[in-house]
Amino acid sequence: MRLSYLFFGVALAAALACAGGEPAPDGGAPAAVVPAVPAAPPPPDAAASSPGPAAAPLPAVDIPFYSAQPLDPAALRGLSLRELTLWRNTIYARAGQPFVKTWLREHFRGQPWYTPALRADLSLLSPVDRDNAKRIVQVENGLSRAELVSRRDAVLARARAGTSTDADAIELLLLARRLGEDAWSYEEVEGLVESGHWLDEDVRTPIDDPRLLDRPLAEADLAEMSRRDLRLLRNLVYARHGRPFTSDILRMYFENMPWYTADPAYTEARLTEADRRNIQLIQTVEARVGGPLTEGEHRDEYGPDGGWFWGA
Repeated sequence: MRLSYLFFGVALAAALACAGGEPAPDGGAPAAVVPAVPAAPPPPDAAASSPGPAAAPLPAVDIPFYSAQPLDPAALRGLSLRELTLWRNTIYARAGQPFVKTWLREHFRGQPWYTPALRADLSLLSPVDRDNAKRIVQVENGLSRAELVSRRDAVLARARAGTSTDADAIELLLLARRLGEDAWSYEEVEGLVESGHWLDEDVRTPIDDPRLLDRPLAEADLAEMSRRDLRLLRNLVYARHGRPFTSDILRMYFENMPWYTADPAYTEARLTEADRRNIQLIQTVEARVGGPLTEGEHRDEYGPDGGWFWGA
């Protein structure tokens, strides 16, 4: 990965960058890698995100700085969720996308070409970027539950055998979230190699374990959440009580969760005092970071599936 970045990364190709959550250029796929097109002015200087806890370096993922070719879905299917997430977000990082997820932030801060801005410029997405974004999303969303379970079991088997890596800790988090499971409930978690902090308890969120919503949340619980995450969390409070959703994006997400059952008889009288306090806190944080993500914004920025399954 370092050679690829050093070769292409001297000139930050901001003119080809993306916005906050679509797939990245081809990684390991047979598409041709070409030098960046003439660079536009770099993203405006902006304060970097809060540093967060230090993390050990993770295994490299060989991602070319830029590709002008469509990605090959067959090649993408062989990548892990972590690798797909890095491929996708490399496009955004080229545009200066700031990352709230600690593992993504630490990864891109290690790249000599990366300069975070306040917000990535969506207008800089090239047609190839947009097409490749859709291709990675289709691959990620096309993974069946059986395949996700198989991948999860493979990570847990490596943990039992003592052959896991730090990347496995992140992969397990992403797989568990896709499956609607709590990664910390797996007995094998303590056997995972994790010289970083990827499975520390302070990384655990109510999205990982909805039971955490039984108590009032603190602002620290929302520290690594994007506007998309906050929208999900706010509606998760209602979903736990069986609220049906008219939003296609929300319905798609919650129907994928094994614990969710829509109840036509739902009323907000089912909300507890902790629920009401948590909704108010989430709304306060949403207002601070630009307001709640609307259905239209969600669809425009993350695609028709809402990007819930993109792992970041």
